[in-house]
Amino acid sequence: NMTLPQVVQAYMDEMGIESSQLAFSYKDLTSGQTYAMNDTQSMTAGSTYKLPLNMLVVDEVAAGKLSLEERFDITNTSYEYKGEHDNYVAAFNGAMSIPDMQRYSLVYSENTPAYALADRLGGMEQARKLFSRYGQSRSPEVKTFSEDNKTTTDYYIHVLEYLWNHQEKYADLLELIGESFPGEYYKKFLPDLVIQQKPGYVAEALNVDAIVHESTPYL
Repeated sequence: NMTLPQVVQAYMDEMGIESSQLAFSYKDLTSGQTYAMNDTQSMTAGSTYKLPLNMLVVDEVAAGKLSLEERFDITNTSYEYKGEHDNYVAAFNGAMSIPDMQRYSLVYSENTPAYALADRLGGMEQARKLFSRYGQSRSPEVKTFSEDNKTTTDYYIHVLEYLWNHQEKYADLLELIGESFPGEYYKKFLPDLVIQQKPGYVAEALNVDAIVHESTPYL
């Protein structure tokens, strides 16, 4: 007779895990039932920002402001790891198309193609200003993603619901995150289900954002 947050809290108490170390939001897409724990607490986001970033670029393509055929210069793109950046410049002869950026930023969660996508929007700072298009957290501090890459599960559940409600528009992105990380994260524990997931893993922070196609789908 325990709620989902109570079950999780009981497990964490048993394992000696501090309550503040975990946050989640859950939504049943059939019934609308929701559960949450620490959902407005700022947490390290890792690569989870790459999904709404890709959604913003799809919006620009749909508006006729960007082309899927054009190849864009990536030689001066910002980067987190110079070696990764240099490898991409060499592998793609200095220019990538948006579909290539989408694939490598979502399927392999690479940083250089993600920064190249952000450049199409005017840079990462400008992209952060646009993330509220898909909803906002109830958190007073972090409404979407902060400059130091913090977010909340309360924000991200809005992103996933927006994606679910506009599946036709973002079909290519859904296909890519359905392909990503086979046998890992949610797919490791639910191998017989269709799961579209965007993990983010940095230092001690682990995140998985997913649409799980159970008999009653959930976010």
